[in-house]
Amino acid sequence: MANALLSIRTLLPKNTAVDASTIAVATDIDDLSSLEPFVASVCQQFKVFRTTCPAAKYNLLITVIGTNCAEAFAQVWKRLAKDDSVLHAYTQGLVSAEVLIGTREGEIIESASLLG
Repeated sequence: MANALLSIRTLLPKNTAVDASTIAVATDIDDLSSLEPFVASVCQQFKVFRTTCPAAKYNLLITVIGTNCAEAFAQVWKRLAKDDSVLHAYTQGLVSAEVLIGTREGEIIESASLLG
């Protein structure tokens, strides 16, 4: 099965004390051999999506169903952000940014930060 970006959307805070919305990206990763081009594609989709969002504070949450690859995903993202000024600016402007690996039932297996 191929890697897939399932959805990307903005989640508004339910608590008025929280001042940052969350950009939620859902993915399914089954093929680690094509992880790097897939992460590059997710980065591109994130940049396009973020460009259409109003200026505000955002968190980024990337969820992965499938292969345990949070750290590898984060390392590719960080390397791409170093060479892409737009991705770098959008990533550094986030309040928080994480990739979480989980099961379809919602159990968190692995996580890694996309910042720094």
